[in-house]
Amino acid sequence: MDSNDKANNKGYLATPRDGSAINLIALFCSIISWIIQMNKQDKIRISFEKEFWIDQTNSSKYVNRKQIYKDTINSIWKWTDFQ
Repeated sequence: MDSNDKANNKGYLATPRDGSAINLIALFCSIISWIIQMNKQDKIRISFEKEFWIDQTNSSKYVNRKQIYKDTINSIWKWTDFQ
């Protein structure tokens, strides 16, 4: 809500913004809980390895070195994923 003359609160925020908003804290807690759950299921590591690890069997024409981690994924210029 905004301030106005009719409400006699001109120049003051209608809802205070002191401190940290509860919705941000709740969102943060939810995200942390989700990350913990995904980590317990090993999904973070599996997903990371799948997207970034260049293994010996990778036959992409852009691969320069194998058994390393990529710096990027899905770049516009495909060769930059495999520097």
